[in-house]
Amino acid sequence: MLQAAENDEIIYAVNESGSYPASDIIAISGGIAWSVATLLHPELIDNSIVSVTFNEVKSFSEKLYSDYNSFSDKEITKNLTDKSLDIAAITKETKRVNSVFDQRSLMAGTGLLLKIMRQFEGIYERKEFFLVKNGQVGWISAYVDQNTIR
Repeated sequence: MLQAAENDEIIYAVNESGSYPASDIIAISGGIAWSVATLLHPELIDNSIVSVTFNEVKSFSEKLYSDYNSFSDKEITKNLTDKSLDIAAITKETKRVNSVFDQRSLMAGTGLLLKIMRQFEGIYERKEFFLVKNGQVGWISAYVDQNTIR
């Protein structure tokens, strides 16, 4: 499915960004980051930034193929044991994710996310990955900054 996503282009973009050697922390935003953070860690519904590992996202991706129904709002809230969580907010947000992304879109986006994350994984060092749920704020700021006449 992801053969169209060119590995060379991803490698080039990661290297060109200069992010790899500059920081041990990699933040990723966008629709797929929001959806994965929401479905993978629904208990962190109030957190705009969610820490994940490559292996967590890989397991999430595999589960999308084998047990997609487990990511429905009913299944997610059924498996939450912490009574202090805002179940209504979690239900609303997981429903929103599932109305924006279907199974195929989630699989494609997560596959691309894994390809990008893999470029930051080193043999001797590990990066910390954070998924930013409210990435539109950063996108708008970057857009304004890039388009401001100086």
